[in-house]
Amino acid sequence: MDRELDNIGRGARRARRTLNGLITACQEDILADEDAIRAVRDRRLGDELHHRAHQRAEFVGDLRRAVIALGGRPATEASGLAWTRSILRHVRAFVAGWHEGDAYAAVASAEGRTAAVYRDALAGPLPDDARFGVKRQLAQIETDLADALRMRGLH
Repeated sequence: MDRELDNIGRGARRARRTLNGLITACQEDILADEDAIRAVRDRRLGDELHHRAHQRAEFVGDLRRAVIALGGRPATEASGLAWTRSILRHVRAFVAGWHEGDAYAAVASAEGRTAAVYRDALAGPLPDDARFGVKRQLAQIETDLADALRMRGLH
């Protein structure tokens, strides 16, 4: 019985770590989307990026609730590397101005990294209810990645 509880505890810890990794990845997407909003000239595309950032924030909320349900403390922000990327985008914009093509490239790159983190998460152990939500979120992220790559190709 003790061994069984240890295995359950380890599984919950792994699941919490995995879900926190997804939170961090979504936070990076939000940073990239918010930076890109500053660069776009087409209002429709800006609205699309704003919607995507809002949707990622909803994903973060769902993932945080799942971490809490597993007895953990959810991640609160993007990684240091994601913040560094955002700062560098701002420095470049300060020096040379915002460039739409660079903004879309940053969004596509962030979406690609996030999709990879989600695929890795689904390859590992997750509780069934969390797995369902992660699959649903990945489907939307993959659609958004295709859109970001399309927007990048236009600029």
